[in-house]
Amino acid sequence: EDPRYIILKTKIRSELKKIQNRWDSLRHKSGYKKAIEIPSIRNWYEELNPDHQQAAKSLLGKVYRLPIDKPDQMRQLLISSILAFENLRLRNLLHKIETISVDNIGILSDIFTQLNDLEASAYYQITKERLAVIRGLTRLVDEDEKEKALQKYLFRHLWLLDPSWERATHTARMEKRIYNALDGIHDMLPEEQRLGRLDIKYTTTGNKHVIVELKRASRRLRAADLVDQIDRYRDAVAKVLSCMDRSDEPLEFICIVGKPLTDWTSPGGTQKTRKLLKAVDARVVTYEELINNALQAYQDYVEKEENVGRIYKLISSIDEEDLKAMSL
Repeated sequence: EDPRYIILKTKIRSELKKIQNRWDSLRHKSGYKKAIEIPSIRNWYEELNPDHQQAAKSLLGKVYRLPIDKPDQMRQLLISSILAFENLRLRNLLHKIETISVDNIGILSDIFTQLNDLEASAYYQITKERLAVIRGLTRLVDEDEKEKALQKYLFRHLWLLDPSWERATHTARMEKRIYNALDGIHDMLPEEQRLGRLDIKYTTTGNKHVIVELKRASRRLRAADLVDQIDRYRDAVAKVLSCMDRSDEPLEFICIVGKPLTDWTSPGGTQKTRKLLKAVDARVVTYEELINNALQAYQDYVEKEENVGRIYKLISSIDEEDLKAMSL
């Protein structure tokens, strides 16, 4: 209780606070300097306007104050932080960075997850990978090789047929009932139609039930045979839906063929067959069409997402080797 002790304690507390603030400032500056040793981050930082640079300094300083020794963990944290920064910058919310403490820096990932651009950025990365798969398929000249590749990838990756089918789903119960119905019909088909089928897939997208049938690449098929087969499949699926009081839900049948239909060789044959198939909610896609359409769909997306592409290139260039070199 000695007054001199109380004064001393107050003074020491004040000095420790100054030391803490100064120490934080020095560590902040040191972390920022470490971060911009990575060329891609330095280029990104220099492209920002002065006000945004101040916020970036704060963010990078906080990131590098964390006791992280593994380069891959630091790389992931840097990527999340820069993506979060870009999203906050677009929404004029950079002031939020100052409210994030070093102990809670992981919240940046949560902030970013809640923003719409996360999907765009993630989808861009997925798209790049998918383009590589599609381009790999385009290089397959041999029909048998394409058949094997499509059989391997198609039903696990229905985005090859339509990018919007990324989240195509179905329940196990419905799937089992549909497959049982389709297999029962398949066993009753004429031999030529049975031999033509390589594989079949049922899924749902929205409230639509979709049956995708992969035909053997070597088979030349007639539109009439397809219509007959699809009519049988359609009746089988409709019975299943009717039993479940869902008969009002739409159906779609897609036949993927290796060779053009025999009807397409006659004048106007392609248009006639497509119209004929449309009447039974069906369409035909050749292997080549499927691959080219998928390539075009994803290529268009990549070309339109220039800003996302800029950020993706940035995060891709944050190399682990740079981080390892900095830790030496």
